[in-house]
Amino acid sequence: MDPCSREVSLSQNWGSICRKTEFRHSLKIGEGLFESGKIDPVSKPRVMDGGYETSNVNGTAEMVRMIQAMRAFQTHVQVMK
Repeated sequence: MDPCSREVSLSQNWGSICRKTEFRHSLKIGEGLFESGKIDPVSKPRVMDGGYETSNVNGTAEMVRMIQAMRAFQTHVQVMK
């Protein structure tokens, strides 16, 4: 049987998985670890357009609220002395 085209069954704690796996240019180096041979470079690489990930938290507003809470706490501590 050709190992390049057979179904490989993997057992794990949550069940059994069957998948097709390509072994033609792979070398097994450990339990479940495979090392590939020479990798061909991509012929036409393309960088996808995008931007920086934005946050839904306004850092300045959060800092102002934290300082206000800290000063209010200090004021209450001084009043209670």
